[in-house]
Amino acid sequence: MLVAISACAPRFAGRDNLVDILINNSYLLVAAAGMTKADLVKVTVFVTVPDLETVGIYRKARDQWMEGHAPAATYLVVAGLAHRDYLVEIEAIAAG
Repeated sequence: MLVAISACAPRFAGRDNLVDILINNSYLLVAAAGMTKADLVKVTVFVTVPDLETVGIYRKARDQWMEGHAPAATYLVVAGLAHRDYLVEIEAIAAG
């Protein structure tokens, strides 16, 4: 089975909480497909805030959540997302 997911969170959630919200939502979507984070093969993160603090917030949350699992990963700074209030979007592909 191959599953592709995408999750966004609005700006009002606060930048520190955004990544946690998105990672949790991604986990719920993967689990709903009967898979675990060990089934993730690719994760892409899109952010609209081009600063090192945001990179650090993402890496810390990702490392805690992944618990050593290391799928292929891409981190991209973009001019905007589907809605102006979105700061971060996570896309993930799982296969199991």
